[in-house]
Amino acid sequence: MLTQGGKHSQLRNKYMRDRAVTSARSYGVCSWEGPKDQSLQNDRLDTFPDFRGMVVLDQQFQQFFQEQMISQVERIEGLSSDERRLLGQQTHEQSSGVRSLQSSIHGRVMQTRCFDNKNLVYIGMELPEAFTQFCQKVKKKLAALPVPDLDQNGNKRSAADQKAWRNQRVARVQKALSKAWFQTVAHSYGIDQSLGVTQEMIDDSSVAVFYLQQRRVWRNVIKKKSGSRQVMITAAGDAAATPHFMTASGLTGARENVLHLQNYTRDVWNGPRIYQEYGLEQRQDRLEHAQLDTADFVIQQGLNFLI
Repeated sequence: MLTQGGKHSQLRNKYMRDRAVTSARSYGVCSWEGPKDQSLQNDRLDTFPDFRGMVVLDQQFQQFFQEQMISQVERIEGLSSDERRLLGQQTHEQSSGVRSLQSSIHGRVMQTRCFDNKNLVYIGMELPEAFTQFCQKVKKKLAALPVPDLDQNGNKRSAADQKAWRNQRVARVQKALSKAWFQTVAHSYGIDQSLGVTQEMIDDSSVAVFYLQQRRVWRNVIKKKSGSRQVMITAAGDAAATPHFMTASGLTGARENVLHLQNYTRDVWNGPRIYQEYGLEQRQDRLEHAQLDTADFVIQQGLNFLI
């Protein structure tokens, strides 16, 4: 049996244990897409000289981010006057949170992975922990504000409705701050001018900020007996080892996992019809070692980012 689906694989989680092998780091992704009647001018697909890049968080970056942050926060719909007042205070350039953020990120160099496709530009990057902490503090203060007792129809809000209200507001603020950050990155690359990549072209569904930590299973080959029959379970792809999304190791690792299993299956099928238990276990052990070697490769590709 072959288990896939990453950490959400029910079959893997039932029979296998995994462990963290790297620290957790904050990352984000964003893409811009031109409308059908206004395509991006990137027909040559040469927006970025190399898919690997860097962004320097210098004074110019910080100033542009401050402008974008205020602009994005003002665009959030459905906020109460108290919520707008709080966000205005928290994102003001003289607020303690903004000053602390600027001091922490000044001069840092962050790695990016960029590519363009027809009518689309994508940027993924590591994020400074100070930015993630800034967002969390703003969201925490916003969530502490009281929720209106009545909804738009004049009905009293239940506890579940109040929680949903808070979660919705927090998600909108996180989205606004993330869009401000990535629009600043786009400005650093100059693609807001060369391609017309504006904040209006950001694909909201693509904007995400998350922690990434690589994990791997303790054992990749699990043997279970059911009566006189033996079932072998092995993991492939993200279910075996978490790849770093800024490397090309995910598909490579998954392909190797499947090839190892194919080799094992062919070896067993083409061998004698009756195997001694030792001979079958030998082949299963070789499969285990091959799968673990692939996991080593997948993890190693991400260590440059996560150590």
